[in-house]
Amino acid sequence: QNKIMIELTASEKENATVEIRNSLGRQVLTKRLQVMTGKNLIELNVEDISEGVYFVTINAGNINLCRKIMIAR
Repeated sequence: QNKIMIELTASEKENATVEIRNSLGRQVLTKRLQVMTGKNLIELNVEDISEGVYFVTINAGNINLCRKIMIAR
């Protein structure tokens, strides 16, 4: 329960940044990685993040996604 898995499909090999921000916009986690062509599974450790609502932003080349998540234990 301390991990979030994100599946991302990329059209080419790219550098990516994944950020988690709280409802106030404060960044609580950043992960830089390289995604490969095709499906990628990104694992984020949220063990040190308090319960609540957060926004996950993924930037990789022409991919810009933002999704709302809830962390509950």
